[in-house]
Amino acid sequence: MTCTGGPGGGEMTLHLHCHVSGPNPLQELAAGFRYYVFSKELPLVLKAVVHGDAALFAARPELMDARVWVHFHSSSRKYNRIECWGALREATKVVLLLPPLLGVCWTGGSSTSSRARSPRDEGHGTYSTPSSRFCY
Repeated sequence: MTCTGGPGGGEMTLHLHCHVSGPNPLQELAAGFRYYVFSKELPLVLKAVVHGDAALFAARPELMDARVWVHFHSSSRKYNRIECWGALREATKVVLLLPPLLGVCWTGGSSTSSRARSPRDEGHGTYSTPSSRFCY
């Protein structure tokens, strides 16, 4: 988990990285389940971070407006994606429905979209919008 930006440094963002699957074929069998569990439990993880660092968030309430980007790492193109979960204060309240897709998603491959950019891999992927919730 990393936080970037801040006063004078642009928009604040929080990046979470989740390992969904790797080159092992057995991991690929469980990739969908792992993706679902990560997506389902991330709001609880974010609540725990906010609770654990309550003094920091009390002193710097603007951190609750940091945009949350979740990086799912997988050898499968289907689960190798970056999702924007909105502001931290909203991401802690997310209730997921099947399938757990939110915000603007990035998938590996060559870029065909100039509308949005990946925060880490600019120009090296494509974006999709699986819901009406956008993070720009």
